[in-house]
Amino acid sequence: MIESYIKALIATNTVLFIGYSINDSNFNLIFQWVKNILRNHFQPAYLIESSKKYSRMEHAYYKNRGINILYYDEISNMPNNNIFDISNWRGNRLFDVLSYFNSFDKMTKMSDLEIIYNKISCFEKLNFIMPEQIVKNLGLKSVGYDLFGDRTLTILNGENGLSRVFSNHDTYKDNWIFQKIIMIFKKANIQGVSREKQIIFSIDNQDNYLANLRARIIDQDSLIDPIDINSFTSLIEGEDYFLMLKQAFAYCECDKFYDAYKYYKTISLKAFQDKEFLIYYISEFNRKHVGKFLVNGYYNVNNNIEMELKELDLENIYANLPNRERKSIEFLKELQDFNLIYKVQNKLNKEVDTLKETKRTVENGGFSFNSSLNKNFHMISNIWLFVEANYLCINKYKEIQSLYLSFVEGIFASYSTQSNNSKSFFNKVSLNKIEKLDLYEVYIIITKLKTSDFENVLVEYNLRELKLENSAFEYIMKVLDKVIDNILNNRNKKKSEHYFYNIIVLTSKTNLDFEQANLIAGKLLLLLNESINLNEFKYINKFIVAVANKEILAQSTVLDYLEKYLEIYMRNSRIIEFDNNGLYKNLTNIYVNYNEYPINKDITSSYVILIKKSYEEKEYDILYTVFENLIVPILKAISEEYKNIIIKVIESLVEKIKSKEGLLQFNELNFYYIISINDVITEDKEINKKIIEDTVVKIKNENKAVKVHPDPIERNLNILTDLYRRNKLKKEELEEFVDVFGGYSEYFDLVFNTKNLKLTDIDLLSYLKEEEIESLMNNKGMKECIYSLFEKKLRYLPFEKYEDIFGKLYAKKF
Repeated sequence: MIESYIKALIATNTVLFIGYSINDSNFNLIFQWVKNILRNHFQPAYLIESSKKYSRMEHAYYKNRGINILYYDEISNMPNNNIFDISNWRGNRLFDVLSYFNSFDKMTKMSDLEIIYNKISCFEKLNFIMPEQIVKNLGLKSVGYDLFGDRTLTILNGENGLSRVFSNHDTYKDNWIFQKIIMIFKKANIQGVSREKQIIFSIDNQDNYLANLRARIIDQDSLIDPIDINSFTSLIEGEDYFLMLKQAFAYCECDKFYDAYKYYKTISLKAFQDKEFLIYYISEFNRKHVGKFLVNGYYNVNNNIEMELKELDLENIYANLPNRERKSIEFLKELQDFNLIYKVQNKLNKEVDTLKETKRTVENGGFSFNSSLNKNFHMISNIWLFVEANYLCINKYKEIQSLYLSFVEGIFASYSTQSNNSKSFFNKVSLNKIEKLDLYEVYIIITKLKTSDFENVLVEYNLRELKLENSAFEYIMKVLDKVIDNILNNRNKKKSEHYFYNIIVLTSKTNLDFEQANLIAGKLLLLLNESINLNEFKYINKFIVAVANKEILAQSTVLDYLEKYLEIYMRNSRIIEFDNNGLYKNLTNIYVNYNEYPINKDITSSYVILIKKSYEEKEYDILYTVFENLIVPILKAISEEYKNIIIKVIESLVEKIKSKEGLLQFNELNFYYIISINDVITEDKEINKKIIEDTVVKIKNENKAVKVHPDPIERNLNILTDLYRRNKLKKEELEEFVDVFGGYSEYFDLVFNTKNLKLTDIDLLSYLKEEEIESLMNNKGMKECIYSLFEKKLRYLPFEKYEDIFGKLYAKKF
C-alpha cells in the first residue's frame, strides 16, 4: 500500500525529499522507484542535501536519473537562522534552505524597485551588458531600447513598474537598490527612461563609466597602454577575477594561445571552487575558442589538450549553471554558435544598405532622412564593448571582422556622399553625414580591418582624401609611436606591423598639412635601418610618394632619408634588395633643392673612397651596383670635385664595356642603360649595337619549353625601347630587327610594331607621351583594342593610374 501510494505521489507531483541524505538506504529504495517512473518523463523530484558539498559528477548522475540535488553550499548570501542548537548543524542548514525557498513567494510582495532589481541583478558582475538583454529580462511587453536616439528604455504605452519607479525617481535617489539599477543601466549604455517620446529620467553620467571604459579598451587594444603579460602568478593568487580574465585575454590578443589556454584552465578551476560560476563559464568559453586557435593554427599541440577540448562541452556547462548565472550569460551562449553575431550583422547590413541608398539618392538630387548613421555606430559600439569589456576571445573570427568591415563601409558611404549641385529644393536642406573621421572610427580602421579590405573600401568609394578630427590625428600619432617602438624592439610585432600598415594607408589619404606630413615622415625614418623588411619599405614608400605628390614633403626631410639610406648601405648593402618598391629612386626624384640642402660631404666622401678602392681592386660588380642604385640618381647634388672623380671612373668603365670581346653581362648592359638615360654620358652606338646583338643571340638560343623570370629577351627589349624614347638610340639602329624582336615585349611592340600587338598590360599606356598617344589612336584597330582593354581592367586599376590613363587616353573616345 505504502509503496503504491508513494509511487502515485511521485508520478503525479513535484516531490521534494527533506531530511534524507544520498547515502540513506530508504532514499536509495525510493530512488529506484523514482528512476523507473521518471524515465517516462513524469514530474521532477528534488532532494535537499545539507550535509555534503556540491559535487558536479554526483549532481549530473542523479539528474540524469530524475532527481535534482539542491546543495546547501550552492546558495549564496543565504541568512543563517540558527534556530536549533549549534551542534544540530544539519537541522539548522535544512531550516535555512526551507526558509529561503519559502521566501520565493515574496516576489508578489516586493516593491516595483525590488522587482526591477531582482530581474536584472544577474548582470551586475559584467563590465558591459547588451541593452537588449536588459529589455528581455525586464519582461515588459511595452518597453524597448531607443538605439538611434537618446538610448533610453522607452515605455511605449501604459503604466508598469518601470514607469512608476522612474516617474518618482526623486523618492528613490538615495536608495541603494536604485543606485545599483542605475549602475546596471550605465553598463548597458542606457541613458535614461522615456515614456511616449518624453524623457522622464536621465542618468547622471558624471562618473563617465562608459567613456572611461571605451578609452581604456582603445588604449589597450591600440598598444598605447598594453597589458603586462608577465604578471601571471601575482594575479592568479588574488580575488579579482576580471583582472585574471583581462590578463588571459592579453595573451590571446598577442597570439600566445598556449599561455592563454593554460591560464584559462587555472582560472576555471579556481572560479569553480569559489563558486564564481559566471567567471567559470566565461573562462571555459574562452578556453574552448583559444583551444580552437591552437589546434587549427600552426602550433604543436599535445594530445592532452586535444582530448580536453573534445570533453569541454559548453552546452553541458551552461545547462548545469545556477539559473541566475545562466540568465547573465545568455547572450554569451548565443555567441557560442555566432547567432548573436549573425543577428547584428544582418541589422548592420540593413543600415549600411540604407546609407548607400542615401548616397545614391542625394547625389542624384534627392533627399533622404533616416537614422541609419546613428544606428550603425551604436550597433557596432555595443557589440564591441560586450566582447572587449568582458574579455571574450572571439576577435580573430572572420564573423567578428566582418562586423567591423560593414561598419566602416557605412562610415565611408556617408563620408563620400556629395550633394548634387543642382538648384533642387532638397539641396537647401542640410545633410546628416560624416564630415570628418573621429577617434573611434579611426581606431576601428587601424585595429580591426585587414589592410587589403581597407584599401578595397577606399577604392570602392573613390576616396582620394580623408579629413580627421584633431583627436583622431593625435590618437594616430600615439599609436604610430608605439608600433614603431614595438617593431624596432621586436615586441608584439605581428599586431604592430598590422596597425602600422593601416596607419600608412590612412595617413596617405589624409589631408595633412605641411607640419603633420613631415612629423609622420620623421617618425617613419626610425624604421629605415639595417633590419628593415620588404613591407616596411613598401608602406614607407607609399606615404612618401603620397605626401610628395601633394607637395607637402620638406626637402630637409627628403635629405634626411637620402643620407640615412646611404649610411645604411655602407653597413648593409642588402638594403637595395629589400627596396623593390623604389623608395630611394622616388626620393631622388623628389630631391630638387639640393643646392640649399646638399648631402653631407662626409657621406659623399665615403662613397668616393669606396668607388676608388673598388675600381683599383677591379670589383666592377660593386661599382655597377653603387652607380646604378645610389650615386647616379644623386650625381647632380654631389660637389664638382667629387663629381669629376666619379664621372672619370664611369667613363673608364664604359670604355671597358666597349672593348669587351663577346656578349655583355646584364650588369654591364644595365649600367650603361642607367648612366645613359640619366645623361651622365652621351649615346654610344657601339654599346647599343652590342645590346642588339645580345638580344638576337638570346632569341636564337631561346628554349621555349623553359620559362625564365625575368625574361632576358623582354628585359633587353624594354631597355632598347627606353633608350629610343630617351633619344639615346636611333630608330635606324634596330630597324632591321623589328620583325625579329616582335612578340617578346608588349612595350617594344607598342612603340615599334603595333601591327600584330595583342595588348594585355594596361599600365604601359601611362608611360606614353601625348604625341605617342596621338600616333597610337590613328590606328583604328589599336584604338579599339585599347578601349576594350581599358573597360575590362577598369575596376582593378588603382585610382591614380585610372585617372592618368583616362585623362590621357580614354576620354578621347568621346
